[in-house]
Amino acid sequence: MLSLPSRIALCFAALAVACAAVAQSLFRTVGRICFTDTADDLEEIYDKVGVELADRYALGHGSSDPITDGSWRRVEVTLASPELSDPRIRAREGYFVPWIEHDEDGR
Repeated sequence: MLSLPSRIALCFAALAVACAAVAQSLFRTVGRICFTDTADDLEEIYDKVGVELADRYALGHGSSDPITDGSWRRVEVTLASPELSDPRIRAREGYFVPWIEHDEDGR
């Protein structure tokens, strides 16, 4: 049987793996995640978020694929105006299609 310190270390290792998986999933769908170990960093994080929100554009997308199976769809955003200096594009990698259950007739 494992000692108590070994069991605690194992639990923390499992928690770290789970947190990494959640963070990766959130990044794919949200675009950015900010982590901090202390509340002292929050003001700097809020300032960065405020700057990003002031300089953003919203894009819309309508899929031509009618399948609603809950699958992941990849999206790529590119910049068509190369004359901008130091452009930064931050966008989600894609989205999950809504799951809509259909009857036997496909309705």
